[in-house]
Amino acid sequence: GKFAEADMALKKAEEMLELKDVAANHNLKCEIFYFSSERKLMQYAYAGEFAKAVEQFEKNKYTWTRNKMKLRTSYYLLQYYFAAMSHFYLRQYDIALKYLRKIVDEFDDKTRLDFVLFARVLHLLTQFELGNHDLLPYLSKSLQRFMKSRKIERESAELIIKLLRTLARHSTDKKATARIMKLFKADLDKLEH
Repeated sequence: GKFAEADMALKKAEEMLELKDVAANHNLKCEIFYFSSERKLMQYAYAGEFAKAVEQFEKNKYTWTRNKMKLRTSYYLLQYYFAAMSHFYLRQYDIALKYLRKIVDEFDDKTRLDFVLFARVLHLLTQFELGNHDLLPYLSKSLQRFMKSRKIERESAELIIKLLRTLARHSTDKKATARIMKLFKADLDKLEH
């Protein structure tokens, strides 16, 4: 469908990795791998093909480790983010958490502030899904401090923080949860317009 042309270009890039001249040039091989493997992972994740995204991440990680590739920091950050996101959507929260902790602990926000922010929001969502509601006040305040110190104003992130804190307080009340979700959806709809 819509990714057919992208697929074709990525296959051509992967075929280039097999060329004798490219295989002999480590830097060129790294650049081609960087481009093609990152795009392939993003393509699967954005298409909602999360099992394929996880498989692509594992393949990418094996390749960069086996070949001792030194790639840009942003490459690793995006790899771990899309792996975490894919595991989250597959409801493999413990695995998602492992990659999110890696991002939060090992990457600074000078690399890709947008993805560091997304990872922190996803970290909060993952802790909620794992039932770690006692961590939510601390993590949400930490996320708010992070956003404030970097002058990030994302209403959607603030809404998610508010939602999770409220849901954690009412986690056993199904009627309250339904009411909270309805209000959240209305707030999100307001943001879109």
